[in-house]
Amino acid sequence: MEHRLGTVLAGRYRIVEVLGRGAGGVVYLSEVQGAPDGKVLVRQLPNPADELVEWFLSTAEPEQAAVQRLVDTFSTPTERYQVLEYFPDETNLSDVLRTKGPMSQGEAISLGLQLAAILKVIHSVGIVHCDVKPANVLVTRDGKARLMDFGIAGRAGARASPAQGTLPYASPEQCCGVVSPKGDIYAFGAVLYHVLTAKGPRRPFSFEPIQRFNPRVSSGLARLIHACLQLDAKQRPSAEEVYDRLRELSQRRKG
Repeated sequence: MEHRLGTVLAGRYRIVEVLGRGAGGVVYLSEVQGAPDGKVLVRQLPNPADELVEWFLSTAEPEQAAVQRLVDTFSTPTERYQVLEYFPDETNLSDVLRTKGPMSQGEAISLGLQLAAILKVIHSVGIVHCDVKPANVLVTRDGKARLMDFGIAGRAGARASPAQGTLPYASPEQCCGVVSPKGDIYAFGAVLYHVLTAKGPRRPFSFEPIQRFNPRVSSGLARLIHACLQLDAKQRPSAEEVYDRLRELSQRRKG
């Protein structure tokens, strides 16, 4: 059951706005009572949360992984809730692309390095985000990136509803219910394709050569992006390999 504005949850979180509804649940912007200017996001979960994901989000240090941290949980007899960090001064990547258009190659490589570093960490503990897309990336004015919304994240090797995820970012295997780190890599490739071209595929799982839309993209970066977008998950690189290749591309640019 969705709550009305003004409802106070757990005796301390007053709902001021509904920010989103999706497979990961209803998300409310809430004021923390007794904390002036304190605001958080409260997620009303449609399904039981994965304990591994909650553990990671509650213990991850900022220098370990730039993710949206879990600061509290609570339950009622019929509902479970997560309380998450709120970042009012950071901008959704979708909005950045909508207002500024495609990124330069240098900006895209910097963004890619940051996202790949985050994916390296979460994959190393067995977590798959399952919904990497521009709408789930926040960026600061100086280009720092943060991965948000672990609402449908799961454990590698698990099964999930084929309806979860977002086309055109969801991989073919994720659309069949397979939870795999290589699914995040496909989504990562789709994000980089989007930020460099401001275009998604005309139909799912069909990305035209990126240099057709942006000739300034180097051959090395184009090869990496299309490697991430391989339909066969076994042909895609790991997050660690993506990070290493992006670091090489970055060093070449600086050298």
